[in-house]
Amino acid sequence: MGFLTKTKLGWTFAFGVLVLMCFMLQHQPLLHGTGWNHSYFFNAAWILEFDDSLHRGVFPPRWLFGANNGLGSPSFYYYPPLPFYLTAIVAAFSVHKNDYAQIAAWGSFYMSLGSGLAMFAWLRRQAGDVLALAGAIAYVFMPFHVVDDFVRGTMGETAAYMALPMVALCLQQAARVEGQAARPWIAGLGLSYGALLMCHVTIALLTSISVLSVYGLYLLFDSPVEKRRALLVRCAAGLALGVAIGLSYLGPALLMQKHATLQWMFVAPEYHPFRWTLLRPDLWPNHGYGLSMALMGYGAAALGLAAILAALSRRIEGPAREAAVWGLAAIFALLLYALPWIWQGPLGAVLGKVQFPFRIVLGMEFAAVTAVVMAAAAGRWLRLLILVPLCLIPLEKGYRLQESPIKLHLAQNGDLDADTRLRIARRRTPDEHLPQGFDPAGPLFKADTLGFAGFDAVPPARALAPDARVTPAGQFKDGSFAIMVETPRPTRVVLRRFYYPTWEVGLVRKGRDPSMKTEGYGVERLLSFEAQPGVNTYRVRIVRSPLEKVCDTISLLALLLAAWLFVPALRETLKKTSQSRYIAAFIETPHRRSLRPGGLIGSRRALNFRGTSVMNAPVPNTKAELLQKTVEHVDITSYDARPIIDSMRKMSFSSRDTARAADIFNMALADKGCSTWLILAGSTSAGGCMHVYRDMVKNGMIDAVVATGASIVDMDFFEALGFKHYQAAGPVDDNVLRDNYIDRIYDTYIDEEELQACDHTILEIANRLEPRGYSSREFIWEMGKWLSEGNAKKQGSLIQTCYEEGVPIFCPAFVDSSAGFGLVKHQKERAAAKQPYLMIDAVADFRELTDIKIAAGTTGLFMVGGGVPKNFAQDTVVCAEILGVEADMHKYAIQITVADVRDGACSSSTLKEAASWGKVSTTYEQMVFAEATTVVPLIASDAYWRKAWEGREKPRWNKLFGK
Repeated sequence: MGFLTKTKLGWTFAFGVLVLMCFMLQHQPLLHGTGWNHSYFFNAAWILEFDDSLHRGVFPPRWLFGANNGLGSPSFYYYPPLPFYLTAIVAAFSVHKNDYAQIAAWGSFYMSLGSGLAMFAWLRRQAGDVLALAGAIAYVFMPFHVVDDFVRGTMGETAAYMALPMVALCLQQAARVEGQAARPWIAGLGLSYGALLMCHVTIALLTSISVLSVYGLYLLFDSPVEKRRALLVRCAAGLALGVAIGLSYLGPALLMQKHATLQWMFVAPEYHPFRWTLLRPDLWPNHGYGLSMALMGYGAAALGLAAILAALSRRIEGPAREAAVWGLAAIFALLLYALPWIWQGPLGAVLGKVQFPFRIVLGMEFAAVTAVVMAAAAGRWLRLLILVPLCLIPLEKGYRLQESPIKLHLAQNGDLDADTRLRIARRRTPDEHLPQGFDPAGPLFKADTLGFAGFDAVPPARALAPDARVTPAGQFKDGSFAIMVETPRPTRVVLRRFYYPTWEVGLVRKGRDPSMKTEGYGVERLLSFEAQPGVNTYRVRIVRSPLEKVCDTISLLALLLAAWLFVPALRETLKKTSQSRYIAAFIETPHRRSLRPGGLIGSRRALNFRGTSVMNAPVPNTKAELLQKTVEHVDITSYDARPIIDSMRKMSFSSRDTARAADIFNMALADKGCSTWLILAGSTSAGGCMHVYRDMVKNGMIDAVVATGASIVDMDFFEALGFKHYQAAGPVDDNVLRDNYIDRIYDTYIDEEELQACDHTILEIANRLEPRGYSSREFIWEMGKWLSEGNAKKQGSLIQTCYEEGVPIFCPAFVDSSAGFGLVKHQKERAAAKQPYLMIDAVADFRELTDIKIAAGTTGLFMVGGGVPKNFAQDTVVCAEILGVEADMHKYAIQITVADVRDGACSSSTLKEAASWGKVSTTYEQMVFAEATTVVPLIASDAYWRKAWEGREKPRWNKLFGK
């Protein structure tokens, strides 16, 4: 099933599939317009009036001038506006600007599509494209998501499905990315959380106290203790920025409630949250509806529990841990939904405003889908196949209880009867948005509670004094109007508009117009003011209150701050683009290697060029022809080498040596007190053994890695960036390779341009880190972290796997690799800017690996090649002795090499020779003189299938250093 996490689909394919899925879901409303739902006529009025306000030039739209039969409404002082900005965009491209049913249908379609794309973006960084796309489709089709759209018609909640995955993504990255590289993620957290607030503040509240809180705590305690304070600061800054961005809506919504009849929202029993809780079904105002919501909540929590059970193992790591956390988040949200007392008493002062606690199911569905996808990414398929179908039973039953209203929604548009059409024609908004003090028993309202027809007889403006005269004096595009009042004495003038404190009546004068005091008049609370004696003209308009101005200014400044935080990332992107174009142009220049312009372009290090040319026949090949056939890495799990090793044990020469080496390695794995180390030199990773080493780590056969920088950076990290190694097809003159910017390792090719991209990536990672000394282990840990944050183009590299498994990687000659180029450029640029820079501390490498040796006690070495890594690992025994600690010699040791013992070099020195230095015990040692790619896959596969590694405790030595 590994292909599911490794296969790349890309955004274009995912977009096409999600468009198709959303069309399948919504094709009927798209054809005839959105169907009937609980909010149909309110949505229609808001769509039309919001768009009308924008066309009037009013921004941000809060007062709806034509609502309630022209009396007006302050709906968007209180209702989140973001989904209606989207419908306004839809309307702008619509042929029929007033076809509210079609506009609503297409708005819902785009919001469903946006939720799928957001979920894909969230999941693909951790689970790969295939599982991410499956999760995105499931998210779009989750029952509460569909019921929210088709039955409840809450456009704000539908829009919140788009924002929530982006909040989770940016929260995760703001927590895990450090330094300047975290700035765009802090900005992204601010923008996404601000969007969530402006989609639906109640959903923002419920998800914040439930699923996001659980995940936030996990991110906090999953980080090293010394980094938690900085993590809290970054995440708090992002959330505070989000609140500031949303303040343009949030401020008026919270602080101007006293001017409307919002208390009416909580008069009816069905609006009390505690009456909908799971533990009090006897209080449900509508039992069938309450049961439907409850079953969806139980189903989502059951999916979370299934993910937890699937993830359970002796050690829960990587995607399995994420699955468990999100499963726990779904269950915690269910607990909040279940308990009545949470929604009353002291907590009820805040949570009691949410009306319906089942709204928390939105966050539960997000958590549940995430949990299941993460469990699948962890390879827990068998358990999921058993558990998930059981969880779908309550989801299906809950959905079926809403089948009738869904069918009604899909059958035709929502204009079902004359009352509905009347409400929409009169732009009827909710009663709770009527002015404070409005009396529903008033005669004008009682004459027609649906369309306010009782107000038709009320003149646009009238004076209460019988000898005063009022005449219209002008109507303006922005919704304001002018009247002329002629009166011999002060008199009250009543306007056919609902009162709201942001109405301003200005006495028209040369210069600044003095404002008249306004107030509500009568039981209908109509707008009124006292006119001055004489003949005067008054301009009546909606203005922004001081509170609105402050909140709008804060939101604007917050948006500018978010944009500023994005600047470094944008600059780096443009810089990379410029560098790519420069390199492309430079490649076309003849004799470019002799020109050597600045930057990282340069001849590769000795490892990447063998001194003599194996193939010198001049063949005029092009670069595309040379780089055709990629090196494919061997999979030790796809074949069983035990029969071959068993046969070789009965042979002689290197075959018998190989079999004995395999036996010694299996003995080391079977020794539960032994810590096994991989010692890696040479180019076997480029030659096809890269996945061998990864799988050895993944399956607990290797506890620490000591390698050359080239093996880790130029080969493994290089392929993690999406690049490849290529097989040479035949004899080629090395000068042809040089002209085509191709590096050669014996019969393997590397694209020099891609290698330089690797150099620049190291530079990018270095630039985002705190400038100080780093051991190579610590810097490579940061590289693994960077890959695991979704930057890996190829999943399952050795670096990323070691990061996830807690296995340290040491490169004692780290800068003798692609990393060296990037780090040199980092230091040069920082020095030129008079800024501090990071350094690689080689002494720290030696100290840390010795610490592991001392802590491990018994150790075994699996050595491929020799050189510095071999000597470095063996020397830990001597170093421990220098430190006054009596450490055992390495008990188990095998080495695979082709080096000649007669040259006196470290690579060729036998393990028996190492015993004279006190480094290696001779009881269980074996030299295998063979080319490593021919025997390493055999020994590793033999160990895999003999399964001595099963049940081995993974020491996770990175924990010694707080990682």
